[in-house]
Amino acid sequence: MSLLAQVGAGPPYTYADQQFVRVAAPEGTAALLKAGRLFEEQQVPLDDLGICRPSLDDVFLSLTGADAALAADDPASSPQEAA
Repeated sequence: MSLLAQVGAGPPYTYADQQFVRVAAPEGTAALLKAGRLFEEQQVPLDDLGICRPSLDDVFLSLTGADAALAADDPASSPQEAA
């Protein structure tokens, strides 16, 4: 089980090209502090650890399971094609 799965709600999303991982954390700062302790205990080096509000893309991904940018590029998902 990944460390972030222990503190977040749902699976962590990895952006390998940016060396970035994001996980939903409804508990806010409590989840951030818990994650920091877990990473420290496991001696996992971090460049940064923080909280950010979800973007519209994050909300779309959580509701549909698809990246909004990829869905916009898919002609089958455009409103003109679906109508």
